[in-house]
Amino acid sequence: MQIHLARNQVQAGPYTLTELNNMLATGQVELGDLMWHAGMEQWKPVGEMTQGQFHYNPNASVSPNTPPRRVSVAELYGKKEPESDLKQVIDLSKSTPASAHNKTLKAQPFNNTTDELATISNRVLAVIIDSLLLMACYLPFLSGLNYDFDKITATAGDMDKMTQLAQSVPEHLSSMSSLMFLALFAVQLVLLLRKGQTIGKLVTGIRI
Repeated sequence: MQIHLARNQVQAGPYTLTELNNMLATGQVELGDLMWHAGMEQWKPVGEMTQGQFHYNPNASVSPNTPPRRVSVAELYGKKEPESDLKQVIDLSKSTPASAHNKTLKAQPFNNTTDELATISNRVLAVIIDSLLLMACYLPFLSGLNYDFDKITATAGDMDKMTQLAQSVPEHLSSMSSLMFLALFAVQLVLLLRKGQTIGKLVTGIRI
């Protein structure tokens, strides 16, 4: 069985049943995500297909909520309803409102080139990349202190010493660090607004 998934208009897959259940167990797939596989007429939430469980069994029977049929007075007293009335009831039960039909989404197979759901390792790697870029902005400032971390640690909690230490750094190095911070912030903001990604997520192929 080939199962396709979707989240925030991003499609992934196909996955096997075992892979889907593993991702449900680890939280990589949420009950609010959409799923589709052969035999389904439309995309449905994962939670609806698993009946709220973090395990999917396609062979489990789901009993539809069919309203009880209304019993007529004629049937109650053992009289047979006219054939025309019975035919009308059958026709009405089969009819589907046009609005409901238009809202029904036809299931389409996933494109093999679509992005897969991000793994935990990819998410961690993206955070590490973003953190390293942020730390790189400190390098010009730290070079002005000759990377003397003991001196930096000694000023912890003392605002006067911290101010004196910052003023001891050459102005061009402080300005360079500030410009790097501003450039990194601007790039990250543009990526988030346009693509829903940071630099780290762009490198690892993760979308929000």
